[in-house]
Amino acid sequence: MATLLLATDRTTCTVHAFKTGLQQQPLPLPLPWSNNRSVRENVPYFANLTSTIDVADVDAKSTKTLKNTTPMVAVASVSVQRKKPKPKPTTRHKQTKKLQQQQTRQTRTRTRIQRQPPGPYAFPIVGTLFDFFSRGGVDGMCDVHESMYQDYGEIYGMNLASGDVAPGEYSEVVLCDPRMYDQLLKQETRFPVGAASQVTSFVDYYQENNLTVASGSVSNGPDWKEWRQATSPDMSGLWETYLPTIAETCAKISKIAGREVSIEQNMEFGTDFLSRAAFDMFSAVLYGESPHTTNSRLVSPQDLEFVVATQRAFDITGQLMTNPIHKFLKSNLYDQFVLNMDRTFQFATDRTKEYAEDAVEARYQQQQQQQQQQEKELVGISAPPTTTTTSSISNDEDNTTRSTGSGGGTSGCPIAAIKAATSSSSSYLSHRTDRQKKKSIDTKFSNPSFVERLIHREQLSIEEISESIAPLLMAGLDTTAYQMSWFYLHMASSPDIQETLATDLHTHLGGSDVTTKEQLDSLLYLKACIRESHRLTPTGAMQVKTLPNDIDVVMSSSDDDNTQNNKKDNNTEYYCTIKAGQRISLNLRGYPMDPNYVEAPQTYQPERFLPEAIAQRKGTMAALALDHPDFADAFGRGKRRCLGANVATAEMMILAARLLQDWKIALVDDNEAIHSPTKTWKPIQKLMLRADPYPSMTLVPREKHNTLDKM
Repeated sequence: MATLLLATDRTTCTVHAFKTGLQQQPLPLPLPWSNNRSVRENVPYFANLTSTIDVADVDAKSTKTLKNTTPMVAVASVSVQRKKPKPKPTTRHKQTKKLQQQQTRQTRTRTRIQRQPPGPYAFPIVGTLFDFFSRGGVDGMCDVHESMYQDYGEIYGMNLASGDVAPGEYSEVVLCDPRMYDQLLKQETRFPVGAASQVTSFVDYYQENNLTVASGSVSNGPDWKEWRQATSPDMSGLWETYLPTIAETCAKISKIAGREVSIEQNMEFGTDFLSRAAFDMFSAVLYGESPHTTNSRLVSPQDLEFVVATQRAFDITGQLMTNPIHKFLKSNLYDQFVLNMDRTFQFATDRTKEYAEDAVEARYQQQQQQQQQQEKELVGISAPPTTTTTSSISNDEDNTTRSTGSGGGTSGCPIAAIKAATSSSSSYLSHRTDRQKKKSIDTKFSNPSFVERLIHREQLSIEEISESIAPLLMAGLDTTAYQMSWFYLHMASSPDIQETLATDLHTHLGGSDVTTKEQLDSLLYLKACIRESHRLTPTGAMQVKTLPNDIDVVMSSSDDDNTQNNKKDNNTEYYCTIKAGQRISLNLRGYPMDPNYVEAPQTYQPERFLPEAIAQRKGTMAALALDHPDFADAFGRGKRRCLGANVATAEMMILAARLLQDWKIALVDDNEAIHSPTKTWKPIQKLMLRADPYPSMTLVPREKHNTLDKM
């Protein structure tokens, strides 16, 4: 016979039996008396029982044996011993543990070796310009950085005629590994430097014309922070609320697309039509309604002039960035830039003031109505009970009312009545305050516009709102249009993929518009097509950033082993020091186009971005090259990510979902397809990269939704 140690477990409601004197091997038993309160209270303790049963008889299925042999009453009546608590660590123990941790870190310390980024030889004055133009120059920016990645690896330097750099050094460091770029994002300060500040033509124009709010939007200090905090909540934070207006605008665009592009040929699809569509969609977000620039029968001359002037200003900006001598010499090109900027800025500020003033008037009327409603409710709360109310009460209640002297069983004391009214009033005002926090906005549009939301937020004046909207409207036009132009060129160049996408859209939407985030999230193949378009033909070959402080960037590999990852080397760590203010770029044409990581990188294959493919390559270098957030879109990352990134993405998806359900988009000449060796266009770097001249396209109505016959 043996002595058993029975331990109850509150978490699992089991009894553990141990044989004393031997190695403890718990045998879990279902707790047959778990409903016994006295036992449950003793669960944290151990009970020593001397029993006549043998340990071999106690197993997971022998609760009956335990019941019959040992009365359950004895479990509750035995003396219990509290489990000794684990002793708290003393100061000496803490010091010993800290010393052990320090010794462990010392043994893991790597030898740090500083390396200068490789690159072509930088001549005095001209820097690496000779090498730059030999690889493709400005118009061949993608080819330049693909070849430099192949020649120099994950990091290299450039110096495009920067006069303030010593001979042999580089004014720009280009990173190809997104993990290295993420090290920079983690070092961003409270006022990070954005890519917009690198577009000096815009910065100079705002400063020369004393546009303080617009200058703040592209600055790197407190002015930018204040502008961002005032505009971001209603643009990037509430982007989902604009989906109904965007969908309504896209439906109107698609309805007349065939007539404008194919029948009457009033505009080219890839240039005029997509730019006007971008303007219509973003105007609907900003102002609540579309200006209908895609409809030649409804467009106003002023709206059309804005679109043309904005396109021209952006194109000239690209030329000024690559050849700044035009500004220095005040050439005709720079004069054209100023003229078009004057037109676009004047139009945008005037248009915004009109809508802002209407929003102020509507808000005033809404406040008046709310105040009147509040007064009515307060009067109703404090009003004495009427004769009609008393007479409607039953006989028994009527007797009670007479005895108390007041309706509803309350005291007839006037002080009590005042307290009751005050309590109800406070409850109402509290509810009204909560309602105000939700910013309920009365609007005549499908949803409150961005301008209406800014007016209700009361952080910016009408003048400040007008000056803030102008740069947003300009950026929202051409940036979105550039990306859409490449996407539809891929669609027209790959008819089979376009048909697959159209079928997928019809399966998920059934011909309807996209008005909710849930619908957007369900369009996985459309997302994959847009993502693959960005990988193959990004609107820019690089993302640009600078930091105000020096930073040591840990390199993933060294020149000696070329491809060996530093994480495998526990003894050596290579790093490169990037100086404060030095231009830093992420190469979007390195890893995503590397055949070592990406299968058939030159081929348009949206399937590579479907969830199954992403899950299959998780944890590999292919995942780093394809799925890293730095490569996801053209809107950047970090604190200076594009303010309208979410809205722009929604616009592209909603328009594509509508157009591709209604129309088949085809090239007029199949020889102009992206993969065709006989195409006559080539990528040209303006402010962003685009196909020039853009190949002509035609819209053919789909059988499922023959919009052409309905017009």
